[in-house]
Amino acid sequence: MKNRPPKIDTREFSELLKMLKGLVPHYTPEWTGSDKRDSGGALLKIFSHMTDTVVNRLNQVPHKNFVAFLDMLGIKLLPAQPARVPLTFKLAKGTEKDILIPARTQAATDKTEEHEELPFETEKNLLATISNIKEVISVDPKKDAIYLPPPGFLNGESKSKDQVTYKMASSPSAGTKDFQLGHVTGLEEGDFLKIRKGNGTENITTSCNSFCNLGNKQANRASSEYVIISGISGNIVTTAQELSLPYPAGTTVEKVTRFKLFEGKNFQEHSLYLGHTDLFNMESTGKVTIEVALASGVEVGSSGLDLVWEYWGEDKENEKDDWLEFQVQNDGTNGFKQSGKVTILKTKEGKIKEEKLSEIFKNTSKVEIKDETIKEIKTRWLRCRLKDALTTNSSIKLPTIDTIFIKPMPGKPIPPDAGFFNDVPLDWTLIPAETTVVKCKNTSTLKRLPDATYYESVCVASVEGFGVGDLVALISIAEDGIEEEAIIKAIYPEYKIITFEENLSHNFQPDDKLIKQLTVSPFGKQPRLYDAFYIGSQEAFSKKDAKITLALSLIHLDTSDLTPDPKLSWEYWNGTGWQVLTIVNDTTDRFLQSGDKEVIEFYCPEDIEETEVSGQKNYWIRVRIVGGDYGREEYTLEESINRATDKREVTTKAERKYKLPVIRNLTISYSFEKKEELQYCLTYNNLAHRDKTSESRTQGLSFQPFVPLDDTRLNLYLGFDSPLKNGPIRIFFDAKELPFNADKKPKLEWTYSSVDKNVWGELNYLDATEGLIKADILELIGPSDFSAHSRLGDYLYWVKGSLVEGEYEDSPLLDGIYPNTTWAFQAETIKNEILGSSDGEPDQTFSFLKFPVIKGQEIRVREILSEEEKQALIELPGEDAIHEVKDETGKVTEIWVLWKEAPDFFDSTEHSRHYTLDRATGEIQFGDGINGMIPPVGDDNIKAFLYQAGGGAEGNVKAGEIKTLKSAVAGVDKASNTVAADGGADTATLDEMLEIGPAMISHRNRAVTAEDFEWLAKEASRKVVKVRCLPNINNGMKTEVGWVTVIIVPDLLEDKPFPSLELRRKVRRYLEAHSANTLTSADHIYLDGPSYIEIGVSVDIFVSSIDVAYEVEREVRAKLNAFFHPLTGGPERKGWDFGRNVSASDIYALLEDIEGVDHVENLRLTSDGTINEDVVEIKDDFLVANGTHEINLQLANGG
Repeated sequence: MKNRPPKIDTREFSELLKMLKGLVPHYTPEWTGSDKRDSGGALLKIFSHMTDTVVNRLNQVPHKNFVAFLDMLGIKLLPAQPARVPLTFKLAKGTEKDILIPARTQAATDKTEEHEELPFETEKNLLATISNIKEVISVDPKKDAIYLPPPGFLNGESKSKDQVTYKMASSPSAGTKDFQLGHVTGLEEGDFLKIRKGNGTENITTSCNSFCNLGNKQANRASSEYVIISGISGNIVTTAQELSLPYPAGTTVEKVTRFKLFEGKNFQEHSLYLGHTDLFNMESTGKVTIEVALASGVEVGSSGLDLVWEYWGEDKENEKDDWLEFQVQNDGTNGFKQSGKVTILKTKEGKIKEEKLSEIFKNTSKVEIKDETIKEIKTRWLRCRLKDALTTNSSIKLPTIDTIFIKPMPGKPIPPDAGFFNDVPLDWTLIPAETTVVKCKNTSTLKRLPDATYYESVCVASVEGFGVGDLVALISIAEDGIEEEAIIKAIYPEYKIITFEENLSHNFQPDDKLIKQLTVSPFGKQPRLYDAFYIGSQEAFSKKDAKITLALSLIHLDTSDLTPDPKLSWEYWNGTGWQVLTIVNDTTDRFLQSGDKEVIEFYCPEDIEETEVSGQKNYWIRVRIVGGDYGREEYTLEESINRATDKREVTTKAERKYKLPVIRNLTISYSFEKKEELQYCLTYNNLAHRDKTSESRTQGLSFQPFVPLDDTRLNLYLGFDSPLKNGPIRIFFDAKELPFNADKKPKLEWTYSSVDKNVWGELNYLDATEGLIKADILELIGPSDFSAHSRLGDYLYWVKGSLVEGEYEDSPLLDGIYPNTTWAFQAETIKNEILGSSDGEPDQTFSFLKFPVIKGQEIRVREILSEEEKQALIELPGEDAIHEVKDETGKVTEIWVLWKEAPDFFDSTEHSRHYTLDRATGEIQFGDGINGMIPPVGDDNIKAFLYQAGGGAEGNVKAGEIKTLKSAVAGVDKASNTVAADGGADTATLDEMLEIGPAMISHRNRAVTAEDFEWLAKEASRKVVKVRCLPNINNGMKTEVGWVTVIIVPDLLEDKPFPSLELRRKVRRYLEAHSANTLTSADHIYLDGPSYIEIGVSVDIFVSSIDVAYEVEREVRAKLNAFFHPLTGGPERKGWDFGRNVSASDIYALLEDIEGVDHVENLRLTSDGTINEDVVEIKDDFLVANGTHEINLQLANGG
């Protein structure tokens, strides 16, 4: 007891013994009363001890009288209070219908070192639905913003509320997608990251409650950038979007695990997607002309839209696929303000990649396309993206498009992708090689080379890069650049000599150049019948209906004066076989005409298809020799005399006589003579794709490429995979408690998608979250016309919460959404427990087997009643007053009468079926026959038909500790708690009741004065150790008549104890039950946690010896931390009261009392940046807490 009554007799044992010794000379003068060991001295001490015991008991009389006084007034020990927790049920796999889970369904924790198995029971019935939440989407039309939750938000598991932060190890610039972190533990592809701009003060823990931060929140709200991880390599993180700003090393990066509804990464996009597999098949630079016709008679804006044209292709610079921007050469539509042509330039080399749209979105925005038709479309994509936000107050006039046609063309002629002579690959790439002619070191060397003559070989500075068969150009420097071409016959690296197939016509001198030339022999060195020359080009030969031009630089290697007459067949593959390709122009005359500007032209067939040639898949054309030739070998017989044998021999000599075509350069270009239709035309707005292909091709079928959101209010959408039916259906929102202005308190209206897609149906609901400003349950009844519609990119059954009143001071923050959840409390239901047998004596007492006993017990006594008595009981209390037990024949064998609990027997009469109950001890007492009826005599005739026992602080279990479903419910797999239980408190101690009891006499269970509110708050839960009542202060911490704000501090060891939401709820409910209707009906009682003032100490500590420096520093820091703890600190170690000032003198005394400290100097107190040397004044409604302490150790003189 904190305030003990004064002692009646203050004498102690020593004083009593001294008094007795003083009486010895007066009563026994012959005895000196010495302390030496003798029987007299022993008797004196024994008598003193007995007297001391009597004195102690006498001094306890006021205390015992006070306890008896409180007991007489009916003030009993406050019982333990049960913890409360939202309990989530998971249906068994394969369950096909909703399951009713009745109230008092039981689940339990496992036995641990901290506690035994703890039972929890549900408070209400729950209809567990088989419908699952598939989508959670929040929408802010004023910002044209759509927000999605982080990955894993809907997995049904409990979430850690701890912030996971990282530090940048690099300094990324704006526009980049890569940066390095100190580590990447816990990060995965698809995770959301929040990058704090500036110094990151937004998330520094403050010493203030939720309201004193409101001024800073709005300023800091935009101080973060949100990105999505698209890849991780080592400690390098790649994001799906470019960074908007540069960041210095050390910038804080936070992993987003909670869903802030109207803040974060905006997933809104307004784009027009144009797809064509062939026409957009481009790798080189090029341009595309897009002809857009707007619908006639539709109003257009006064200014054009800000548009960006992009294509999905390979980013060679960063070695990945991405959206790359076109350069707009000319916009004849003026931003879709009018009909016209848009010419866009592809300025970078790299393929426009063929890809499924679903894969593109997965790799960039991380949005999953749910439309099965759209997600499987694989083609090459261009998109026109609107940069403007279509906000609710936007004045932008949106265009309506009638038709779209396209016409691509390369920026420059392109080389073939590949080529083959029969199955021999042809190399279209030239590896440059160049060398210089030098003077041969030894002419005799040439004579030893086989078949080498002076004019068919040269000496060079290097033979690197040259090979046999290469075509080279020899250029004379001295003689005005005379150039001669030759084919290398042999190379002798050891002599650095190159020989040629034919004699050179010019004598090349030192310093002349020898340069390697590109040569491709389409029909090889010896063209034969049915030899084939294959040309492959993805970009060019995929352009069906386009005019294709092959531009050639052609030479011939002539070894014959004959005029060849080859017959060629040009062919293409149509998917089933090689078909004749019609050539419309051939200036090469079947590869017989030499020249640098020769062309072969044809129109790309409509039915050309890809095929494989020698294992390479491409669009291929080929030309075959089907008749004639380019020359042939001639054989002659020669006679000679063998000198060794003197005999005549006949030999055959073959001479090649060909006119071999050699291609020195080949490029391909294409052009369209008419505009082409798109294969695919899709719009993408509000997370939804719409196929407008048919509309884009057909005049008169117009469409809007850009569509705004269809509402003007803040909305939260929940998408279910099947309809919600009947009820009660309960969904728990684990929401952070938010402050609100009473005049602008947010209110959400919940509706559902009805049969008519354009009409939202009114939902029967009870929103205990009060508009998602606190964690609680949304109860609803599933409507009969619940219908699925395609909305926000998915076909689901939608429930929508719309902000219809008020506004949010800060965006709602959710840790999770858990359907099939209801409140449970830590208790166990016991049925039909026999309490005992009445013997007819007055004041009989009985005990429950389990206690503390929770309100709601049903106590009955077996009685024998006449029909008249039965009817009287039924008429007055009701039919529940009587419970009849009948036998097999229907005859009543027992009558159990309901008795009622009374706080005491003062108002009870001899006919009152009343009892009193001490819930803490489980003791039940009946009347004496005068005040309260005595139960009739009988065996086992007093029974608890139903009661619940439980409670205590051990019931405040952590999230996930409730694992076992104790009650068997068919179709239910398990139960669990996704958030921690709270609100449990132990039975009040006698000392606590001696403090609370007088207050109970004062306030009489009614909150009238500020002191009444404070005492009742402590009665509400023993976890509340400090209370401060602020009359006429509203929930925004502003003065307003008719409001009461109560600040409570829980009994926690944390540096800054702050009450949980469940504890605040419990205290608030208790206060509302004992307050005036003017407060409760207007919802004007507000519970909050304390605001703290952090006190930092800077001090010079002079130690007596250097040997004790470490121990002293540690002890000083520990003493300071303990001194400033709000509950256990302070000069008296009883905690700090609200508004108590901090005096430097107390700290001097504290520190100088530490062993090893010689003295203390320069003690300064810091709070909110202000330095004080004497006293820190604390505001009335604030508590003290630890700040940062700076301890400077110095050695005292002589130490």
